[in-house]
Amino acid sequence: MVPLDVQLAMLGLTTAVGVVAGLVFDVYRLGLRPRSHPWLRLGTDVLVWLLLALLVYGSLWVAFFGDVRLYVFLGLALGYALYAAIFRPPVERAIRTALGAWETAKTAVRAFASRYMTGVSHTVRTFYARVSAHFRRQPPPG
Repeated sequence: MVPLDVQLAMLGLTTAVGVVAGLVFDVYRLGLRPRSHPWLRLGTDVLVWLLLALLVYGSLWVAFFGDVRLYVFLGLALGYALYAAIFRPPVERAIRTALGAWETAKTAVRAFASRYMTGVSHTVRTFYARVSAHFRRQPPPG
């Protein structure tokens, strides 16, 4: 029989792991999940779930030599429920703010590039045309 203090420690650890798993899942869901190709999305979903499984089992292995009991699953569910109730709204706001800032930065870089790099590309094309015209073969006399 596992002592009560060890059981409570396992419950606390798995609750913390449940909170971290909720955070990882929300970061992936809101920010990193590809939206373009379904096969790519499936592959990244599987990778995230494997990462979360390694996180859970690795933490259990390090702390309690991989001992899995019913209260481990209860602790994971409790941790995710705590994350969803307390931490999810501010985390979602922070992720959406960061993504909005990222999109704004990308738009600014694109605007800068379209405005100022057009002159650079025109200069490069002009230079290339002059150099290539200079080195073109002259037709033989005659």
